[in-house]
Amino acid sequence: MRQDLLARISRYKQAFDLINGIALSTALQPDKRLTLNLTRAFFFASSIFLIASSSTLSAEDRRPVSGAITEVSVENGLLSLDVSNAPLFEVLLAIGSAADVTVHIRGELDRQVTIALSSVPLEDGIRRLLRTYSFALSYSSVNETTQDRLTQISVIGVRTGSYRQTKNHVSVSGYTRRYTRQNIHSLARRGDPSALSQLGIILLQDNDPLIRKQAAAALGWTGQERAVEPLRAALADPSLSVRTRAVRSLKRILGTRSVQDLREVLRNEKDPKLRRETAKMLATIPTKEARLVLQHATVDPNVLVRRDIAHAIARWERRFGGAN
Repeated sequence: MRQDLLARISRYKQAFDLINGIALSTALQPDKRLTLNLTRAFFFASSIFLIASSSTLSAEDRRPVSGAITEVSVENGLLSLDVSNAPLFEVLLAIGSAADVTVHIRGELDRQVTIALSSVPLEDGIRRLLRTYSFALSYSSVNETTQDRLTQISVIGVRTGSYRQTKNHVSVSGYTRRYTRQNIHSLARRGDPSALSQLGIILLQDNDPLIRKQAAAALGWTGQERAVEPLRAALADPSLSVRTRAVRSLKRILGTRSVQDLREVLRNEKDPKLRRETAKMLATIPTKEARLVLQHATVDPNVLVRRDIAHAIARWERRFGGAN
């Protein structure tokens, strides 16, 4: 805008110089000199007005405008952010640059964000920005003595609000599901602490129950103790298939040490299908503790669960009764 005003001033000046040249090169009558002087005064006043307007508008131009990232800083793991109606992907890239974190975005992040944060933990700020997206935070350490630090933000550009909700299923695009499953398999094969951290985040935060189920299975495949905590948290997942897979993975990782977790499932699980499967799992554990948990569960309110518990006790006795 300022350049446009300067161009207009330049044109006014050229016109003023032209009239001034005519006045100097021509002998005019007194009445014509008066008209010319008035014309000169008009052009001079117009130029002064435009110069003043230009200064005022240039000051306005220095104000933050809509769509601006005014402040992004990360110090000692604390994020300060001042953003007005800016594209989310630009905000994430700015945070990644400030925090020395790699940002991996798959798909489109079309949301405009307006947010102000002051010295909040970096991970908390990122979660606030990405609360309607599927994402994972990856960590790594320089050596065994240093604390893990955030090194990568991975975001899938599909928003929760764009999912099609049905009674017991959340439908997402096939492309997004295929991509996430491939990523889950890759993370399970790696099996390092960073990969386990990402799988745990997917299990607890992804909006697609099929993806969460796959993440629970992948954590079980790793066989690592680090996977136990997110799997236990997944026992409260709203999806039965995710809870079932979490129980299986806990049994796979902990083996005979999974009895306490299985007991809690028999006590607290609302769906009788999972209680029945849990009883079958306990029948494969050769400890007296497992047998005792089954015995205490014979008062289950569901007749089918009580029947399967009785069968599980009989199987346990046939397999392990003589050895105990």
